Parts: sequence; structure tokens; C-alpha cells
Amino acid sequence: EIPVANCTRAHEVEINGDWLFIGNPIAAKVLIYSLSDLAPNQNFKGPNGATPKTILESTSSEPEWFGSSLHCSGTHLFVGVEDGRVFNSGEWLSCGYVNVYELVSDTWTHTHNRQLTPWDLSGYQGDSSYGTEEADIKFGSSVFHKGDYVVVGAPFAYTTDYDRKEGAIYIFKLTTTSWNYVYKIEYNENFVGNLDDINEVGSFE
Repeated sequence: EIPVANCTRAHEVEINGDWLFIGNPIAAKVLIYSLSDLAPNQNFKGPNGATPKTILESTSSEPEWFGSSLHCSGTHLFVGVEDGRVFNSGEWLSCGYVNVYELVSDTWTHTHNRQLTPWDLSGYQGDSSYGTEEADIKFGSSVFHKGDYVVVGAPFAYTTDYDRKEGAIYIFKLTTTSWNYVYKIEYNENFVGNLDDINEVGSFE
């Protein structure tokens, strides 16, 4: 039995072992509960609402949609920030990113400033009316981790020649203590199920 009731603005919900994660991107927070601390039919609001064991919050003053996606696997928690801003080549890009947290001594910690970002930002063209380059590819709208690999979705990513937003999947690999970009899969307008029709960028082991 999952003791969840009256949970407001729960955009994303993830359960892993004894941990319950609730993403609330409107408030730019991820609430983390221990299931063993919750009662059946536990309320999550009001004076008798459950108290989170940990609250992860965005450090940005901008509305970045922190917690737009969540995935927990083992001792790693991945939090998508699909409108997050990334500083690249002197410009802020609203392309999105993924924060990586690790369970250390019963606490979810953002260690080593681990953050996954698109590798190919330099090709995006800016819009001067915003005073920033607006990549707006929604990197981090979905995320999945298994083994040494993390897959991050960017549904509005540009094609390699930057003329169309067709979406892409970015793949990262854990090497010692760093998550390194290794592969990108792009949509091809001729794709009908044959992997040979997917554009591959980078290398994959």
C-alpha cells in the first residue's frame, strides 16, 4: 500500500525502496519522504500533513521548472529542470539541465556539482530581444538511469544543422565520479522504425 493522499501539485512522483519523491516544479521543489515514517492515508497538506525528510530546491531566481522530471535508481537521484538556464560562451541558454544527487549518510546530496547539460550548445542562435540565447529545447523533460548510463530527453532539440526542432535523446556514462556525454540520437524525418534511419552524433561504447 502506498500511503499517498491529498498531494497537491505533484507533477512527478517517484518511489524507490523506502523513499518517496514528489516533484513540484511550480514551487521549484522536490519533496523527499521516508515511506516508513508515513501512516496509511497520510495527508500531505494542512496542519497534520506529512513532514518531508528532505526538501531539494532550485537555487535560481528564474522560473526554471525544477523537478519537471524525476528518476531514482539505487543511490542516485536525477532531477530534471527543463527550463533551466546554462551559461555557455558568455550567454545564458534556457535549454534545461539535470541535477544529480547521491544518497550519502541517509541524506540526498548534490555532490561534486554534478549537472548534466546538452553538449552541443554552441550552435544555437540567440534572440537579442531577450538579452540571452533562447535554446528552449526542454533538456531534462525526461530522464532515466540504468547501470552506468543516463538517458535524457530533449523533445525540442534542434537537428544537427540547427534548422528544425525535432527532438533528441542524450546519453551520458558514469566514469569514476563524473557523468560524461557519449552519444546523441536525433529524430530523422524518414524514421519508421529502422535504427539505420536515426542520426547518430558522437560515439557509443
